[in-house]
Parts: sequence; structure tokens; C-alpha cells
Amino acid sequence: MPHLQSLKDEFGDQITIYALNFRDRKDPAVYLGEQGFNFVLLPGADAVAESWGVHGTPGLFIVDREGQIRFNLYDVLTTNPAGYEEMNHTQRALRRAPFWAARIRESLDGVISQ
Repeated sequence: MPHLQSLKDEFGDQITIYALNFRDRKDPAVYLGEQGFNFVLLPGADAVAESWGVHGTPGLFIVDREGQIRFNLYDVLTTNPAGYEEMNHTQRALRRAPFWAARIRESLDGVISQ
């Protein structure tokens, strides 16, 4: 999420980042506020997540102005690093964050430059 916020900081109104809250009883607005994330929150987004095939987190898509999916994080999650199965959710995300950030940047640069 910090990588996404840095993209929002850089590109401003050229991009919109939606945070879908599903299967979570905590208040996501509090979390986003505490972390300083400037995302559009969609609370109770179980149906939206299901329609996009998001069954767990993280799920990330980059969609261009024509509605074409330009990046789907699930497509780049093909192999796990050694010891991945023993890691908790946070450890897994931290391990993969640099890789995800690079792939996200490549996709976003392709969409923004059009």
C-alpha cells in the first residue's frame, strides 16, 4: 500500500486508487487515515471483489480509461520464494512488495503515457 500511495502522490488526479473492503469487520477508514493513504474507499465491497475475482488480499488491477485491464497482480504471482508458506500475511507482502512495485510501475507508465 505504501507503494500505491507513492504513485498517487506522483500522479495525483491522473490516477484513482480504490480500496475495497470485504470480509473485514474493522473500520477500513480508520486504517487508511492512520496510514495516511489517500485512496477511495469502497466499504462492504464483497460483491465488487467477487465480480473481479478477488478472493484474498492483496488483489490489484490497473485499468485504463477504456476499461481494459492492463495489470492483474494475480497474473504475476506465479512462484513463491523459499519459505513462503511459513510466512504470515505481512511477511509475504513485504517480501513481494519490491517486485510488485516494479511490475505496477511498468504497467502504470504504459497507461499514463497514452
